Amino acid sequence: MTFQDRILIYYGSTKSIFSNATLLQHYIYSGTDSKGVYNYHWDEDWTNNQHHVTYGAEIDNTIDNRDSDNVSEQRNYFGSDKYTHPTNNNAASAYGNFASKCIPYVANIGNSNSDNIHELRVNIPVVNLTDGCGTYNAPYVIKTPKQLYTAADLIKTSSFSDTTFQINLPSSISDNLHWCNPATGDTPEHKAFQLNSENTPQFVNGNTKFTREAVRKYLAGAYFLIDDDLILANDFPGLGAGTTGDYAFRGVIVGKNNGTESTPDYPTITLTNGVPFVYNSNGCVIKNLDFVKETIAIGTQSDKAQFQYDSGCLAYGGIINKIMSGDNIIDHVGITYNSTVTSICAFKRRIRT
Repeated sequence: MTFQDRILIYYGSTKSIFSNATLLQHYIYSGTDSKGVYNYHWDEDWTNNQHHVTYGAEIDNTIDNRDSDNVSEQRNYFGSDKYTHPTNNNAASAYGNFASKCIPYVANIGNSNSDNIHELRVNIPVVNLTDGCGTYNAPYVIKTPKQLYTAADLIKTSSFSDTTFQINLPSSISDNLHWCNPATGDTPEHKAFQLNSENTPQFVNGNTKFTREAVRKYLAGAYFLIDDDLILANDFPGLGAGTTGDYAFRGVIVGKNNGTESTPDYPTITLTNGVPFVYNSNGCVIKNLDFVKETIAIGTQSDKAQFQYDSGCLAYGGIINKIMSGDNIIDHVGITYNSTVTSICAFKRRIRT
């Protein structure tokens, strides 16, 4: 059965009521407050051949959502290792023809992220944080950009709802606990938690439950070890991009030395959008890392404004955007700008103290 045959049988036509896109002509936003997501599961497409899935050209032909090998991250059904395919319910390889067979979900995605015109995130997998538990002696080990994106997204997003996501947490996640005690022998006393699907979701392991808000606050103060070079996604929100001080980042980020003591080799983190690595800080540590900044988002401050966690006066920092309080340490860190900066901001009124 060809793609056109299947469309004709299940939809009754090979034509679309849309000319350019199935959803939007443009999806426009700036900053970190918006994100468009479309997830579909294998059973929505294939259980009883119900085919309640809309295909789009971006499944193959994505600009924003490619991995380090320049391959689309959107080719699988959400939460599955099965490839999206119009005629095979158990495809062993990617279909590869959506770009030529389908119109896109969003017609115009701009020339770059700086245009503020974006794609949807389609079936982007959420990876687990199950190597370490965020404490001093057992930091979360970050080996892929998706892991750091997930941590930043969870800190920022009060409505985080992925019930397949797993995160290691120690026996207590109170603000003053920074050590994971051994349970038996050398096995740390931490366990994998998952979000339940109750009206007020909680992270659960057996009889132990932590509220979503408590886990977000814990992550904002956790320890992370960067194990490898990372190229962060275009919509990486920045660590601590919450609306209040509870979620400002106050943790520790350290790069692993993959060289020797005399000739160290620390990881490089490439920031592909205009958002700094840490969006809000209440006393964080960033150590032994190199940064590459591809794009700089600079606005114009036309009037006086308060310095706030969310919105307020404009600010820009390559590594930390806003330092709201606390002792902030940047040690053995370098940054390379691949964009030309001519001015930071323009003011109509003079700032007075």
